[in-house]
Amino acid sequence: MDRFLLHCLLLAWASLAAAWRLTPRRADRFLATTLLAWANVVVTALVLGTLHRLNEPRGFFLVSALLAALTCLLAVRRRERPAAAEGEDSPGRWLQLACILALAPLAAANVMAADHYGPGNPESMTQYLPRALFYLGQGHLGHFDSGDPRQVLLPFNYNLLQVFGLVYSPPAQCLNFFNLLAWLAAGAVFAVMVASGVFQVRSYRQNPYFDSGLSPAGNWRALSAGLVRLLRPGDVVLTQDFLHAWTLTFTRSLPNQVLPLKNLTPGPYARVDRLVYLESDSSLSARSEIVARLASLGFGAVQVAELRTADAAESIPDWHVLIFQRP
Repeated sequence: MDRFLLHCLLLAWASLAAAWRLTPRRADRFLATTLLAWANVVVTALVLGTLHRLNEPRGFFLVSALLAALTCLLAVRRRERPAAAEGEDSPGRWLQLACILALAPLAAANVMAADHYGPGNPESMTQYLPRALFYLGQGHLGHFDSGDPRQVLLPFNYNLLQVFGLVYSPPAQCLNFFNLLAWLAAGAVFAVMVASGVFQVRSYRQNPYFDSGLSPAGNWRALSAGLVRLLRPGDVVLTQDFLHAWTLTFTRSLPNQVLPLKNLTPGPYARVDRLVYLESDSSLSARSEIVARLASLGFGAVQVAELRTADAAESIPDWHVLIFQRP
């Protein structure tokens, strides 16, 4: 137990030191610390599993400490610490306090339950924990004979965290805390996706660097600017893919309502006079079916419009616009 706590403290300190050099915001540092610690445990288990020494506590500690030191060294070699972006969105102090007051009781209840009860979930007892114990018993991450195919075929990323705990033989309650830490790891992964532009949380009007480019020939800034030229007040924008509708809605790049085509029903939109359908080249084969469906809803007149850039200088390839109207 002492070695387990020492390893956890060393890993947390090294990950926090590296995160301090990688990002300026406190929330991002907290999430980066979790992500770095998680990566350290996974890489350590993979290295020791390759060497068939996964069940050696001393080797686990030494390899993990070496990786943590190397991560800190690479982070410190940065010439300067990143500065916070100007005009960056951040929740107000009162909103942060309200979130803390709302989440603190839930977090405290989960911590107390994790500390009091040992693992007992049927899925954990039949799949995850036996799998981690098998890995420790054989000393590597290879397949083993089992009557439950889930213990062999499913990804083992989460089981590597359990291996990290079991290799030191701590109390069984320690394994529960990996579930709690997994929430933080999920937040860290989401933060990385936000920073890389996969999810566009901030409005692109405030930060032009966060722009979801889901088309090889044009990004959503260009598509939205082109659509604005064709829209009228009261028009409803339709998309074939719900991800396209989600992006246009979440970024607030259009003044009109955006709706996935499958969510269009006759009742709520009986007073709508025009539907503007954003069509990609990948969905051209479904055009005849879409035209027939919208005609059955009363939008029998259809016009194909060219999607052009905001200054109308050139057309945007790979995308088309169909404007449906009531006769």
